Amino acid sequence: MERDFLSLEDQIRRLAGARPVRIAVTEWNTTAGDWELGRAALQTLGNALSVARYHNLMHRHADSVEIAIRSNLIDSFGSGVILTGPGWLYVAPAYHAQCLYARAAGSFPVRVERHVHESGAPLPWNLDEPDLSATLSADGRTLRVYGVNATAQRLEVKAELAGWKTRVGKGTMHVVREAERSGTPEILNSRDEPERVKVFSQPAAWKGATGVFSFEPFSVTLYELQ
Repeated sequence: MERDFLSLEDQIRRLAGARPVRIAVTEWNTTAGDWELGRAALQTLGNALSVARYHNLMHRHADSVEIAIRSNLIDSFGSGVILTGPGWLYVAPAYHAQCLYARAAGSFPVRVERHVHESGAPLPWNLDEPDLSATLSADGRTLRVYGVNATAQRLEVKAELAGWKTRVGKGTMHVVREAERSGTPEILNSRDEPERVKVFSQPAAWKGATGVFSFEPFSVTLYELQ
């Protein structure tokens, strides 16, 4: 998908001229066309991580992507993020992940840069851990930093808010993870365990222009800094 966006952006630069051509992703999902047992993976925490990584990718291409529509919302042979049955309803882990990104609606993308690793040039964002993106609310008062950790280890990132002119006040950390921390991304919610994967929120300390972002194993994390 990264290559697709880069190819489309190259076409726009070469062919659009002064016309404001934008990209519309009319439908996206993480099924890859699976219709057998592999499709059950769409209900797992691991799929929520994949969904979040695609949102981060769109943040990085927000100057060209106008709209993107995810398929599907309800049921759809396991693809939906809301699951229904006779007398019951629950949501998949991907639902919770997308709710975190919905909090940034109407925001502006913020450039995220990394220092070069000791081993050499950094990996592309879509291959590195954690996968990061950031947005700033339209009123300039709320910075949101998103991180996807698809590894089995806790990851910590030393960060600097370069050029930040105002003091960061209170912060909140929202984490989509498994309640029991069993150490696998193959966990899913069900009719009988509808909240095995959900959002956990707590205060996040941050003072000055530097700090550390922590990302739990197999999680999607949103830091909201005021």
